[in-house]
Amino acid sequence: LPAVKGGGGDARQIGRAPAALAAGVLYFVSGGSVHGTRIGDGKREVEAVLPGPLATALVPAPGEGQGGTLLVALGDRGAAAVDAASGEVQWHADAVGPVSGDPLPLPEDNLVVVGNRRGVLSALRFDSGRPRWQWRLSEGFRHPPLRIRGRLFAATEANTVYCYDLPGGDEEWRTALPGRPAAPPLRLGGALVVATTDGQLVEFSPVTGMPIGQPRDVGGEILGVVRRRGDAPAEDGWRDRRLFLGLRDGRLLVLGPVTTRRPDEETPEP
Repeated sequence: LPAVKGGGGDARQIGRAPAALAAGVLYFVSGGSVHGTRIGDGKREVEAVLPGPLATALVPAPGEGQGGTLLVALGDRGAAAVDAASGEVQWHADAVGPVSGDPLPLPEDNLVVVGNRRGVLSALRFDSGRPRWQWRLSEGFRHPPLRIRGRLFAATEANTVYCYDLPGGDEEWRTALPGRPAAPPLRLGGALVVATTDGQLVEFSPVTGMPIGQPRDVGGEILGVVRRRGDAPAEDGWRDRRLFLGLRDGRLLVLGPVTTRRPDEETPEP
């Protein structure tokens, strides 16, 4: 790539810069704007001025335009949607702040779901940013929710997992966690899995919220969890199910299935 001039200063003082890669374009936030640079030749594709000086997350989502849509979390200024091809700000929902975690795009349901630190979970129209439904709790959200089929799962800072119906937003169940969630809820082999910061790995039925077996102690504080990407049926119909856990003591823990039996979609194995 050609050298980029300008800037200067100590990079350690810049802090986290939200970035995302979509359709061969690297999008990143700097100076209150979203910049898009094609990774093949370094050509600048787009620049969009945001309706807020600071951004905490940048999430690409499919859309009708050539480049799709960029969802931007703006902290106290709420959330916004930017056309990735033109740089036009499509909508700005400032009333949903202070947004914590990544916005969850659900274009097939015409929804964007965002949680904030004050305990408000909001579902907005994907095309306009107008509110569809909202839940106000006494506990804040740090991580984005998870969608499984027609349900939405969200874990709060008060050690609780909630299940909501989509797209109406009716609560279906809630269940307690043994500790504070370290990552968003994940789907693994038909089960809902939540990791807590104190090292507990808990499985739930996504249908009833009932625990599956006993929590597993991984023997260390969990900093983050990633599920293997591309968790889709392979040629023989089986799923590749693995979790990668980063621990505070520097270890990387990889968890996989312990049986060759194919799990039932609605009744996960213990």
